[in-house]
Amino acid sequence: MCLLPLSTPNILTTVYKWVKYIDQALEKRGIAMKDWGKAPMDEVVCYCSNVTKAGIINAIAKGAKTIKQVAEKTQAGIGAECAVKNPSGMCCHQDIQNLLDLYVEAVQKMQCG
Repeated sequence: MCLLPLSTPNILTTVYKWVKYIDQALEKRGIAMKDWGKAPMDEVVCYCSNVTKAGIINAIAKGAKTIKQVAEKTQAGIGAECAVKNPSGMCCHQDIQNLLDLYVEAVQKMQCG
């Protein structure tokens, strides 16, 4: 595993630039699902804990590779009010997994240079 130290200046700025690049690449390939690639960074992923896409990507940048690790770093996915708070009426775990699938490998490559 190749990770830059968390103290590296502007790591999140760099990660967000890569996210934008990945989002554009996904759009060109026509990949469709809940389109987390196109979703703005302030889009809420976990309504129980009010965790945004940016929060999930920040957790990935800090080494999260699983839903459990994202939950440990953000509290996303641990609530019990999904059916009430989430407009989809569903748990956010699949959305978190979709973000992990989209960004883990790319963030790791970016961090390794």
